[in-house]
Amino acid sequence: MAAVWSEPYFDAGGGEINMVTYAAPVVKDGVIIGVLTADFGPLATAP
Repeated sequence: MAAVWSEPYFDAGGGEINMVTYAAPVVKDGVIIGVLTADFGPLATAP
């Protein structure tokens, strides 16, 4: 199983922002024992 990026989505009821999620399997001795996820929102830009 490979790591994947989600399609962009709107986080309604949470941060109320557009986001994407990165998910990667955690593997030990060839067995998936968990999933690591990270959510990313828009980056701030300088004026």
